[in-house]
Amino acid sequence: MIKVENLNKSFGSLHVLKDVSLEVEKGEIFGLIGKSGEGKSTLLRCINLLEDKDSGSIRIKDRTVEPKKRRDIRQYRKGIGMIFQHFALLERQNVYKNIAAPMECWRYPKESMDAKVRELAQIVGIEDKLYEKPRNLSGGQRQRVAIARALALEPEILLSDEATSALDPKTTKAILQPMLTT
Repeated sequence: MIKVENLNKSFGSLHVLKDVSLEVEKGEIFGLIGKSGEGKSTLLRCINLLEDKDSGSIRIKDRTVEPKKRRDIRQYRKGIGMIFQHFALLERQNVYKNIAAPMECWRYPKESMDAKVRELAQIVGIEDKLYEKPRNLSGGQRQRVAIARALALEPEILLSDEATSALDPKTTKAILQPMLTT
């Protein structure tokens, strides 16, 4: 489903990704392990087109990823959920609006959006926090909001940059279990 071949990415003279190749099949869970600053986040950002690669290729479902138009990039990203390492929540919006944001961008009907937000909030265990601002939540609760938001469009691919780092082991298992059984 995801095939990366000889991917290279530099930031000035710092060569972060050097001929990275990997393949992830549909339904497979694939993890990257390494020290801080070794390019794990950069690789995910290249796959999701948040960073431009210098060279190499990325294929998703047998299609080479090279969209140049903003509309093509937007469509591509719709099928990929991204959980960012530092949450990337909309601080001025409440939890409900943060989870709903991707669906609002795609103009989902309000009724189905409401049902989906409430379902996701229940899955990640924050249904009682829907009208709180992110600043009033613990790190683990903020991470749950980010996970729910990443799942809002029912992506075929979920990229997670330390998605459960702010969660305790019991909560991590509770959140990941429904995702692993679908």
